[in-house]
Amino acid sequence: MQKYKNVPMRSPAGRYASESVVETEADGLFFSFAGKRRDESENIMAGNARKQRSRRKKHHREAFMITVNLYYTGTGGAAARFAAEMETSGIADAIRAEEGNLRYQYFQPLGDPETILLIDSWANQAAIDAHHASPMMKQLAALREKYDLHMRAERYVSEAFGEDEKYIRK
Repeated sequence: MQKYKNVPMRSPAGRYASESVVETEADGLFFSFAGKRRDESENIMAGNARKQRSRRKKHHREAFMITVNLYYTGTGGAAARFAAEMETSGIADAIRAEEGNLRYQYFQPLGDPETILLIDSWANQAAIDAHHASPMMKQLAALREKYDLHMRAERYVSEAFGEDEKYIRK
């Protein structure tokens, strides 16, 4: 949608003049531009829209997290004992203290007493790679073997809520 109107504007020399202003909406962004000719304003608008999209994409790359949901399944309560030992041994706290870790928390699904869900969130892939290379991974793998657990994983990449934040009741 574009609207054209005349508005008083101050020129770079400090003088007032009446020039055309283009108000337009592109890609969900609102722009106002002063210009003498319509095609100049549209060129400016297109260039600024590209810059805004580029900045928005950069921001989204920086404001995201990677979440891995790990489902540990065993028999005879083995998964719950595994999670309890992860907590009491200090391994879980050491993982939470790693740079880039945003969340490391165990849950038990209500309908499946033989499964424990781990929600494991990281600031970026580099943080996950550093975690996988840490000595704690050997301890974690040994505990999985001790309790004979099988795993299923889901991976999600999340962006900041942005405008959706207003719909979340805190």
